[in-house]
Amino acid sequence: MKIKYKVHPVLVLSLIFLISISFACTEGDKKSPDGGGVFDMKALTSSGEKLDIKAITASGEKLDVKAFAGSGDVLDIKALTAAGEKLDVKAFKIKGDVFDIKALTPSGEKLDIKAITASGEKLDVKAFMTEGDILDIKALTPDGKKLDVKTFTPSGEVLHVKAMVGPEGDVLDIKALKDSEK
Repeated sequence: MKIKYKVHPVLVLSLIFLISISFACTEGDKKSPDGGGVFDMKALTSSGEKLDIKAITASGEKLDVKAFAGSGDVLDIKALTAAGEKLDVKAFKIKGDVFDIKALTPSGEKLDIKAITASGEKLDVKAFMTEGDILDIKALTPDGKKLDVKTFTPSGEVLHVKAMVGPEGDVLDIKALKDSEK
C-alpha cells in the first residue's frame, strides 16, 4: 500500500525562506563586526607572520585576547579566562608617550599582555601616543622594532587596534576600529 503526501507550496516556500534567513544571520556573525562575534587579535611581523596576543597570569597561564563585536564600528578588547570570564584590557601610562597594556582581573591584578612568537618568545605590547586621543598599539621585538597589532575577522577584514582616551585619563580603553575609524 502506497501512501501519498501532499505538501502545500506555501509551506515549502516558508521553509526555504526560514532556512535562508537562518543562513544569512549565521554568515553575518562570521563576516561582519556589525553582526556580532569574537575575532582574533594578532601582531604582524614584517614577513607577514601572525603572532598570538595573550594575557599572562602570575602562574604563567596564557589567556586569549579577543575583539568582541556588538553594534557599530568599535569593538571591545577583552582577555578570556578558562571559565569564559571577560577581563578588561587597558593601557596604563608609564612614562612620556608610552603606555603598558594590561588585562585587569576582578581583584584588580594587572596581567601582562604579550605577543608570542613561534619559538615561544614573549614580546611586550605597548601603546604609543601619536596625536590626539587615539594611540597606536604595537608589539616590540628585542631589537626595538614595532610590530602592528590588528584584529582579523574570519572573512579577512582587518581592524586597527588602538588605545582610546577614556574618562580615567591615564588609563585608556583598548578597542578595535574599522578602517573608516583609523
